[in-house]
Amino acid sequence: MALLFALVAGCGGQKARSGPAAPTWFNSPPKGARSLFFVGSASGAADEHMARDLAVQKALSELTVFCGAQIKSDFKSEEVERNGQLTQSVELTVDIAGDELTIREAVVKATESGPASDGGWDAYALVEWPKSQYEAVLASQRQRAERALAAFLEAEAASKAMRVAEASTRLKEAKKILGPMKAQVPLDSERFPNSGLLWDAVEALKVRLANQDKERRKVFHVAVECSEDGKPAPCAEHRVGAVKEEVSKDGFKVSSAAVSSDVARQILASANPAADAMVRSAGFVLAVHYDAKLTAKEDGFTFVHCGGRGVIYDTDADRIIQVSEVKPKKAGHVNFKGAQDKSCGEVEKALTGWLAKTLPTLQ
Repeated sequence: MALLFALVAGCGGQKARSGPAAPTWFNSPPKGARSLFFVGSASGAADEHMARDLAVQKALSELTVFCGAQIKSDFKSEEVERNGQLTQSVELTVDIAGDELTIREAVVKATESGPASDGGWDAYALVEWPKSQYEAVLASQRQRAERALAAFLEAEAASKAMRVAEASTRLKEAKKILGPMKAQVPLDSERFPNSGLLWDAVEALKVRLANQDKERRKVFHVAVECSEDGKPAPCAEHRVGAVKEEVSKDGFKVSSAAVSSDVARQILASANPAADAMVRSAGFVLAVHYDAKLTAKEDGFTFVHCGGRGVIYDTDADRIIQVSEVKPKKAGHVNFKGAQDKSCGEVEKALTGWLAKTLPTLQ
């Protein structure tokens, strides 16, 4: 009990740090028809001069945030005479969405400082900046915002065409151009009359693209092509079903959309297809080919060789990422269809085995 009392008494004996009171203009910055005002504060500085400089830096930092800029250099300060009085004028170089710009004619309108109870110095600063200078920055921002709008519209069009990688690149460009602007810049657009609404649209499309891409990467288009003696032929339903079943077993969804024979043949030839929005609506395309050839008829038996090929095309990367070639398997039967079913069945086992090993690596 005595120890507890001592601890409570010790805590109660600590004194809170105190410093000079903030001036009225710090909490309620002035407003002017021709000027903008920004305030900054510093506490615990080693001396009065450092405290004032830190407070001015904080005020200038607020100015740059208002412009959507990042400081690139230390501020330069000089005393200039205005209306018979010496005032401190500052300038600094900032970066707005990759473009360097010099902030000029910012004036330190007032500073107040004083010692604090811990021996450090506290200070407050008020910076005035002509609206004419801000208008010049605003004009530059309008140009950037128009570029951002163009990049966004390209991203939106690419998204609708399922060109997700291109859409993401254009969207990042739009976001980088806009920068973290607080001021809303007017735009010549009915949909987006200002940069604030454009920024919201950029963020919304970013989320949609992420969700779209996440879902697409779980989907396969599957195309199964068959040929007999070098000529296109219908594929047995169970042959197509076996391939689709293997894709589904490995955690992917099989699209109900039909891939054209032209696209399938381009992929089977290891060529990047002329992919349209439908093809790109899935993350991957699997093209499989069974090629059966009559090789001999002996003693009432028909012999068939069946070979196969499987190719996986990544729609985002726009390239072939996996290929499996199955050498022809020989089988005999009393008729062609029976021999074909046996020989192509062996090829089917090889291709589905390849898929079972390959598909998990794409998750």
